Amino acid sequence: MLRRDPIFIADGGHNPQGVSVAAESLKAHFPDRKITFLIGIMADKDIPHMIEQIGPIAESFVTVTPNNPRAMQAEELAKLLQEHGLNAVSCRSVQEGVSKALEQSGSNGIVCALGSLYLLGDVRSILGV
Repeated sequence: MLRRDPIFIADGGHNPQGVSVAAESLKAHFPDRKITFLIGIMADKDIPHMIEQIGPIAESFVTVTPNNPRAMQAEELAKLLQEHGLNAVSCRSVQEGVSKALEQSGSNGIVCALGSLYLLGDVRSILGV
């Protein structure tokens, strides 16, 4: 947990198995609460299966492009999430994405950043932790 108000969690899940564990943990710790996901993923990952794991517990998605040449572009990821019937917006930078996710979650919400270890490093720097 990187922050408490609102709750901001960073999870290292970056493949279907890791995202599945993250989803189960979030459901166990925050039952009946929807999550705003700040998400950036490498394009070569099994993204459809990752979406299947976290889609049911998501309030919304804020997509960003991690600082890596293998990263899926934020706009493309948002479109893919929308094609799965999920609420998603893309941001031009991780800084903008953090701000948007915090705004969307509200003071009583939960934000979970996941999908790439590259993303988590940037998020930690932005939040100063």
